[in-house]
Amino acid sequence: MAHDLLDTVRTVLATAGYGPDSGLHLHEHAYGVIVTWPAGHLVQTTVRAHTGDADRTVLAELSHIRVAVTTALATALREAGLTAVSHPDGFVLTTRPL
Repeated sequence: MAHDLLDTVRTVLATAGYGPDSGLHLHEHAYGVIVTWPAGHLVQTTVRAHTGDADRTVLAELSHIRVAVTTALATALREAGLTAVSHPDGFVLTTRPL
């Protein structure tokens, strides 16, 4: 059953624009499917690109990227009728509705 949920989550995210090249990782878990987005490379590249900026607030705003992505992922999953909970550690736990 968990494998069916994994396929459902993969399809929902692809339909929402998060296809195979989006960098998302989907993992079957005892409670459902965990969706992660390892943003390290993107964030490091962006920080390097802005290290010379006089306005350092750009760097502070980068910490919100993961929150924005997990919120968007959870929203797409919820709109498809799944239960999705964003975790503060930057992943989304997805289950079938109760």
